[in-house]
Amino acid sequence: MGNWSSKKSETASASTYNVYQPPSNAQSSSNVTTASSGNYSGHSNNTAQTTASNIFQSSPQPPSITRSSSSVTTASAATHSVHSYNTSRTTASNVQTSQVPVYVTVQRDIPVKAQQIIKHSANSYIIPKLQQSERWQQQEINNPFSSLPDKFGLRICPQYNSKTGCRAEICRRLHVCLYQVMKKCNKDNCEKDHSFTSNHNNMILKIFWRRRDFNINLLTEILQNNHKAKKNTKQEQDDCICLYNIMRKCNRKPCSQIHSKKSYQWEVKNNAGKWLQFSYKQSDYLESIYCDPSQDSVELLPLPSELLNHKPFHALKCLLAQGQSWEVDMERMKLFAGSLSYCIRRLSTPSDITSDFHMACRWIWYWQDDDNLWKPYTDGTRKFFIVALSDQLEYHLHFGHGTFNVTLGTHTYVIDTQDMIQKNTETGKIRTVRRRPVCTIFEDKVTSFDKMFSTLPSDKRYMLFPVLPSTSEFVFIEKMIKNTLPMANLKIQRIQNDHLWNAYQNKKSQLLALYNDLSLVNEQYLFHGTKHSVIDQICCENLDWRLYGSNVGNVYGRGTYFSNKASLSDSYSETNNLNQKALFVIYVLVGTMTVGNSGMTLPPTNPETGRCFDTTCNDKLKSEIFVKYNRDEYYPAYIVKYYKPTCQY
Repeated sequence: MGNWSSKKSETASASTYNVYQPPSNAQSSSNVTTASSGNYSGHSNNTAQTTASNIFQSSPQPPSITRSSSSVTTASAATHSVHSYNTSRTTASNVQTSQVPVYVTVQRDIPVKAQQIIKHSANSYIIPKLQQSERWQQQEINNPFSSLPDKFGLRICPQYNSKTGCRAEICRRLHVCLYQVMKKCNKDNCEKDHSFTSNHNNMILKIFWRRRDFNINLLTEILQNNHKAKKNTKQEQDDCICLYNIMRKCNRKPCSQIHSKKSYQWEVKNNAGKWLQFSYKQSDYLESIYCDPSQDSVELLPLPSELLNHKPFHALKCLLAQGQSWEVDMERMKLFAGSLSYCIRRLSTPSDITSDFHMACRWIWYWQDDDNLWKPYTDGTRKFFIVALSDQLEYHLHFGHGTFNVTLGTHTYVIDTQDMIQKNTETGKIRTVRRRPVCTIFEDKVTSFDKMFSTLPSDKRYMLFPVLPSTSEFVFIEKMIKNTLPMANLKIQRIQNDHLWNAYQNKKSQLLALYNDLSLVNEQYLFHGTKHSVIDQICCENLDWRLYGSNVGNVYGRGTYFSNKASLSDSYSETNNLNQKALFVIYVLVGTMTVGNSGMTLPPTNPETGRCFDTTCNDKLKSEIFVKYNRDEYYPAYIVKYYKPTCQY
């Protein structure tokens, strides 16, 4: 985490007690000094040289009678010392000495239990349900001054009229009840908006108010005409999933389209030329990853064990048995393992640019900037795609011919929807374009970290699972980090390492049995900044400063350092050649703790329990730095890669 030597640690409180000192030919002085240098020792034998003057001791006294000095000071680095035996050699002038057993009063440091305000409790690994307000981030539309939008750009959002609502990151369609506009809504308490006064609708309509021929009183009629025109553009495609079958209304016998229970389906083509359907779990996982334009490839989940003996999956089982782990290339649509390679495909319902059914597939178009970040096409100039350029590109893909010209800001571009490239007509610069569907997979209930584990391939010690920005898991981790660390373009991956997780859970069970109180186990989310070069090693072997070195000091103990402030861990994270930083989000069994010091290789003994503290820290009341000494007391849960706001994107 960094060099903590700039801060001075406060280790313990002082305690005064009597220690038996055997008789010797020493004369007690008015000031006696003893020194100890042993760490974690039960006893400490020290030889001190003392000069005394004008002090007289009589004949030997029984041990119960004490001749102690007026003041005795002990400087000790050993926090576990019980007795301190000292043999003093005294040089005196005009002093008569005799042997006498004495008790000397010494001062030692007793570790004090530290307190803290818990910022990020693990809370049984629960990830709260994502609220609808957290899903939607309103986007401003650039107000054009050189062009007027076409009325055809006004359209009702089909997804808004579904049970789950609109899930698009950027939507340029009106959020209003379709049945109300078509004069068919008979619900007394309709959940959908029957007016156009919402902030989202006003954002879109203000672009059209600049048209002289635009009459807000005729808005309903315009939308009705556009909806009817949409029906005339509908195209039937044999490689699409039948919309009517999903709604259980398909009466075509035979139906030329594919019947599926979902609006998407992933398949692989075997050597016999037959398309084999992936399991629902595999298909859902591929779909969630594919919806993120930044994802090029992903490891395929193994076939679930409960389906291995199911006859419909026998052919898929045989195909996947040829390799131990498989990679899915989502750009080339290939499934490969070593030298083996198979074609895959994604089937879906028809594009919603050709249909107003809410189950139709909605596509978003993206362009790649200079930092390899994918940004959606929003608005430009020229007619109705001022409002929805992504929709216009989708329309051109289905009904247009040749390339597509668009002006964005002061630049004019030519977009080729077949080769998926964008070219600046002035500079000739070419950028890559991508088309990806809107994610329709969302958790509508509370989930937890440990419930998201999957079966790992036999040759994998761990796997990294992308956490998508549209999920509650992503928002939960993002909020935790951004509480102290503003950042941009987060990429979060969940780490599954069954070996490390089981060891961690066993240790947690031991602590719970010891304390008999889950709150005393004190499990928290903490952060750890790291180098990109050791991420894979940490995911495989866990954090261990003895194996991978340490970019921190040891002022609070010789162990692995964590912080409950992401900004503090960030200062010890290193950037890679893409100017990207990385930190881990860690589950840590903090337990009981005390302030540490640089000499500690283990926490000191807790006087309340007689066993060692679980953690050392930097402050008695407001700890921000935590040091752990045992690898089974923490688990790397997430790796987060990000850019700082100061970087230029």
